[in-house]
Amino acid sequence: MEEISLIEFLKIFKTYAKLIFVFVIMWTGLISGLTFFVVSPQYRSSAQILVNRVQDEQTIQSSDIETNVQLINTFKDILVSPVILDEVLQQLGSEMTSVDLARKITVSNQFNSQLFTLEVRDTSPQQAAVLANTVAETFQSNVGEIMNVENVSIISSAAPNYTPVSPNKPLSVIMGVIIGLGTGVGTAFVLFFMDHTVKSDKFISEKMKWKVLGQIEEVSMKELIMLEKEKSVEEIRTPSIVKGKT
Repeated sequence: MEEISLIEFLKIFKTYAKLIFVFVIMWTGLISGLTFFVVSPQYRSSAQILVNRVQDEQTIQSSDIETNVQLINTFKDILVSPVILDEVLQQLGSEMTSVDLARKITVSNQFNSQLFTLEVRDTSPQQAAVLANTVAETFQSNVGEIMNVENVSIISSAAPNYTPVSPNKPLSVIMGVIIGLGTGVGTAFVLFFMDHTVKSDKFISEKMKWKVLGQIEEVSMKELIMLEKEKSVEEIRTPSIVKGKT
């Protein structure tokens, strides 16, 4: 593919501006339509849980805290295990499976922290809060039997958050514009490089390195009508024939 200058790029952009505009409108409308009317909004609610294996604060040592931190990953796995989630679903009378519920849950914690956050996403803000609280409470009730841990505290319960976390509508509109602009410009370049018609004598002299022997100017319909009024078609052709014979 031949290299093009900035001026040529701007000319291509100007030539196919309408086509590019159509692509921008089409993609922006498509993605915005899906975002605003098809994709269900997701809401997030979170609860915070603190787990200590040692109950007597006077006997807590640095090694105990380190052990608790190391066990956080184990607690996180237990939190989304079928042992906990199946009981949650049974309490709520939900038809979801434990796998479906696990996909809605995210468990995270800060580095070297015994506190971890249970986050649930759902299409209903109320349901997200109910699920987060029920999972936290069920974990608090059952983890002692699994890990011999009794000191489990729910630091903060989940509350409905009515601000959706996804989809991001402004970002979707921006993405539509970017995709439309990219596909529009790409299509314009494809059409430009596939078009081999000669549009000016500059193309012949600069690109093909040929000499321009002459030019034939384009006659508009208005000019042609004026010529027909002044002379007949035969009168226009006759001088050309005479010149050809001489």
